Amino acid sequence: MTPLMTRGQMRRYDVAATERYGIEGLVLMENAGRGAAEVIRRLVGSLPRGSRAAPPRVGLVCGPGNNGGDGFVVARHLANAGIPVRVQLAFPPDRARGDAARNLAVARAMGLELHDASRPAALPRLRRALAADAVVVDALFGTGLDREVEGHPRRLIEAMNAAPGLKVALDIPSGLDADTGRPLGVCFRADHTVTFGALKVGLALHPGVELAGEVDLVDLGAPARLAEEIGWAAVLLDEAGVAARVPARPAAGHKGTFGHLLVVAGSRGKSGAAVLAAQAGVRSGAGLVTLATRGDARDVVEARVREVMVEELLPAPGVRRSGAELDRRWEALARGKTAAAVGPGCGTDEAAAEALRRIVARSRLPLVVDADALTALAGRPGLVRRAPAPRVLTPHPGELARMIGTTVEQVQADRLGVARSVAREWKAVVVLKGARTVVAAPDGRAFVNPTGNAGMASGGSGDVLTGILGGLLAQRVEPLDAACVGVWAHGAAGDRAAGGSDGRGLAARDLLAELPGVLRRLAGFRGEGSGSPGPV
Repeated sequence: MTPLMTRGQMRRYDVAATERYGIEGLVLMENAGRGAAEVIRRLVGSLPRGSRAAPPRVGLVCGPGNNGGDGFVVARHLANAGIPVRVQLAFPPDRARGDAARNLAVARAMGLELHDASRPAALPRLRRALAADAVVVDALFGTGLDREVEGHPRRLIEAMNAAPGLKVALDIPSGLDADTGRPLGVCFRADHTVTFGALKVGLALHPGVELAGEVDLVDLGAPARLAEEIGWAAVLLDEAGVAARVPARPAAGHKGTFGHLLVVAGSRGKSGAAVLAAQAGVRSGAGLVTLATRGDARDVVEARVREVMVEELLPAPGVRRSGAELDRRWEALARGKTAAAVGPGCGTDEAAAEALRRIVARSRLPLVVDADALTALAGRPGLVRRAPAPRVLTPHPGELARMIGTTVEQVQADRLGVARSVAREWKAVVVLKGARTVVAAPDGRAFVNPTGNAGMASGGSGDVLTGILGGLLAQRVEPLDAACVGVWAHGAAGDRAAGGSDGRGLAARDLLAELPGVLRRLAGFRGEGSGSPGPV
């Protein structure tokens, strides 16, 4: 699995490489630029040549800092390889600083084609030049940018975006927030990004994923252990790393070996949520699944499931049940179970909300908490924090916003940061659903899931995830491991069901059919090493 770093961590990485290991910044810049030039040479070689005898030209737009310095190194190596280059300086030539100034001096001494594009008056000429370049390289801003892009730099990025050639960003697209993946006003739209040293958080989260295009990681030549010494913000999940956390399936096992999941879900008009969650528990490998639904939905649910036992727990709306009676029913149902999943389709009336709060606060079973149960917990972190067993919370952005009293926009603006903060405050594993689902643990560990597609943005998909996570918990998988395996398998099932398409028309039940195959594939990876930078 791949570590993801923030801008602050990358800054410390560069400083430590120099101060701890004696690798000068000029060497890091050389390694970055040379590696990027190799990637760009490959891209240039793949471009159609047509009737032209000369290689396609590469245009670079360079800023005054280290990102621009990387660009000067790239230009030098491309020129040495016989590829025509044209460098546009986004700053007055006498204002380059540090190692970038030294590499600009080398480019000038080599006689590379350099143009001053630092003034608005240069924009018409710049646009014409970029329109003629087969490849446009963005070396304007690096990971240090943390403010809105305005004025002339904004117009430079817009000019690069308007160019018809293949677009390549160095380290990170200019204007992309390295910590959140959000554009800072305007952002370079890359077809390829060559990033240095470590993958940046912003390249793994939406919309940064689309804005970065295909990503290549270039080694800077620092010791491999440096990333671990500095630490990382999150880890990008991969198949081999997830497979190491899939529960074993002993040949001599029986139903009890694989656990008993209790699903609390469904009400009149929302029986589908209950059925999907329960069936996902079965498909994820739980030995037994019991579905406890509301009184007004029991007959409907019972007619739709075969492999699941059905009981009544919550009363129909309007029917009051004392806390003591609910506790007795819960204790009877929970006996012999190894985990529970609560919330999908239960309803938001006060009777349901109070019952769900009691279950979350008091149950000694590991719980997946979703949907209406999350709504019932809004503003009540103490109920989860003081719970006697682990809790895995699975909100979508709207549910998380309600839980903590903020807006969806604020959640989406920093998905990783918000998920980590809630996990820490609520002392629970948080699964923040959506494109590039984030998994966060109370101890600060966090993971980003790359599987899944837009077709999964449909009713019932979240209920399937709840059942998968519950089934894994029932098989006695540790909560954080269950969350990582569950979100990967859920997304991978969606990808298989989509068959390489955009997922248009995908239904939640399609995931159920693909899930066993995904889990079998993961099980086949066991014993081959996780490729992980650290334990999940």
